[in-house]
Amino acid sequence: MSPVPVAVQTETVPRWWPWVRLALVLPLLFLPALTVGPVLLGLPVYRVQGGQITARSLGAHTVIPAGTPVERRPVGLRGKEVGSVLPGYTVGLFRTDLGRAQVFSDSSQDVAALVFATRPPPS
Repeated sequence: MSPVPVAVQTETVPRWWPWVRLALVLPLLFLPALTVGPVLLGLPVYRVQGGQITARSLGAHTVIPAGTPVERRPVGLRGKEVGSVLPGYTVGLFRTDLGRAQVFSDSSQDVAALVFATRPPPS
């Protein structure tokens, strides 16, 4: 008996399939990029020029004018409203023992921090 050849049916891959696959994979790469990105970019970054302080992170930027009252005291974060709490990168809007605060930190909590007496811009 000789083997009987079997017909193999093949389907061509649709032209749109690589785009669908890319759309499924990109969101999976986005989360690790948000985790590693700030560390690779050296964020948060602080710059002092003429008494004015500029703090910048991945998604936030704030300027503290020269002459703004400042106090050194411990600050405990009570809850995050918007932002990131990663090891070495804590940035965002948080509830603290002082009320709401915009935080730019290297994640060292409950230790002495510089607290600037600023108010949100009028809406």
